[in-house]
Amino acid sequence: MGLVEILKRNLFPDMLTEQQMAGIMLDMRNCWEVTKIKGVQAANFFRTLVEMAPEYSIFCLETTAAVDEVKEFLEANKMPPVRKVQLGTLWPKPSVYHIPLNEQTMQQMAQLAVNFAMPEICDHIHIYNESLVLLEWFDAFWQPMYISKKIPENSIKSFCEKIGCDYCDGSLPSWPGPG
Repeated sequence: MGLVEILKRNLFPDMLTEQQMAGIMLDMRNCWEVTKIKGVQAANFFRTLVEMAPEYSIFCLETTAAVDEVKEFLEANKMPPVRKVQLGTLWPKPSVYHIPLNEQTMQQMAQLAVNFAMPEICDHIHIYNESLVLLEWFDAFWQPMYISKKIPENSIKSFCEKIGCDYCDGSLPSWPGPG
């Protein structure tokens, strides 16, 4: 172990390792970039997700500062992960929850978003299914969101119109690919 690793482990003992952070990720060679995020109402985002995401999608979020009411909801609705997703928080160690993405859970997320600020809910959002990541949003509500082109463009267009965002081709041709 090198000096940098020793320092990291001593200064940040609960920092995640590369192996702990590793998982499936969005194929950045084939995605949409959703922009003009900062004005989006979080409650509207959660309500509208159900219309865009394919049936049986899984909503995964990382949180480092969730309030008790949010934690209680996530604990009550969590499910075993179907896949391990690439995490976005190295330190402090995040809590990661996988919940079914359906009308009921997203309505409850919308209500939480009315009552709490986004940092009190989550830091990063992922939506995936059995085989791939469909949406990846690091620093949710602050940075652009990326959505797989496996979701039809008309669904992306409708989603963006309803939440008040723009979208464009976000593909990175030189990206080496997931995993």
